[in-house]
Amino acid sequence: MNVALFVLVSASWFWDVVARRNDFSPRRQPGWKYCILGLAFIAFWLPINPINKGPHFDPALILTSGSSLTFCAMTTVFLAILIYYFPNVNLTTLRVTSFVGLLIGLGNLWLEFLYLPALWWVGVLHLPLVVIAIVGLILSWRQVLWIST
Repeated sequence: MNVALFVLVSASWFWDVVARRNDFSPRRQPGWKYCILGLAFIAFWLPINPINKGPHFDPALILTSGSSLTFCAMTTVFLAILIYYFPNVNLTTLRVTSFVGLLIGLGNLWLEFLYLPALWWVGVLHLPLVVIAIVGLILSWRQVLWIST
C-alpha cells in the first residue's frame, strides 16, 4: 500500500512539473510559516541514535542522518516549502502530498506509540509530518472553498 501511495505523490509532483503552478518567488511571509519551517528542519535533522533509537542531538546529523532517503522526513520538508509559498502553489499537489503524508504519519504514530513503545522517539520525530500535513490539508481546502464562494 505504501508503494501505491508514494507513486500517487510522485505522480502529482511530476504533473506539477508540467503544469508549473508553483511560484517560489521571494515575498514577505507571516511569522507562523517560519514555525512550519522549524518543524521541517527537525524532521530533516532526524536527531536519532542509530543504536538505541533514542534522542541524539548531534549537529553533524544535519548532514549525515540519512533523512533525505526517508519518505517521512522529505515529505515534511516538501510540504513545508509548499506551505511557505502558499497560496502560490499547486493546490492538488499540496492536497495529495498532505493527505498521503498524514496517512503515513498517523500509521507510524500508531505503530511507534502503541505497538513498539521502545521506538517512542521515532514516533516523536513523525509528529512534524502529521502537523504539517494537517496544515497543508486545511490550507488547500480553505483555499478551494474561498475561491468557490
